[in-house]
Amino acid sequence: MLPRTYRFSASSRGIYTLKYKSHLFFMKVRLNTESNSRFSCVISKKVSSSAVMRNRIKRYMHEVVRPYLLQTNNSYDILVILTPQVKNEEKEVYEKEIKLSFNKLNLL
Repeated sequence: MLPRTYRFSASSRGIYTLKYKSHLFFMKVRLNTESNSRFSCVISKKVSSSAVMRNRIKRYMHEVVRPYLLQTNNSYDILVILTPQVKNEEKEVYEKEIKLSFNKLNLL
């Protein structure tokens, strides 16, 4: 799990300026006023009805994003909304897609 300083509530409102769509997730990014970047992951019951599976996927995403949060060039709020295809993929695919999205959005 990410430390509290690197997480934020996905229910917080705001205008997201950068967006990226992958077959695994939608990523929305906005600048924040904190001293570091923060991350939030949303996974609905459409992905899996099992809470155990949803939490496992969420932990994988947190683990994959952790090294990239420390490398961002500004302070961002990064919201990732997972799609149902995410449950069929391996952790390596998550990492590849996250790295690609960070590079496409020029966050690193």
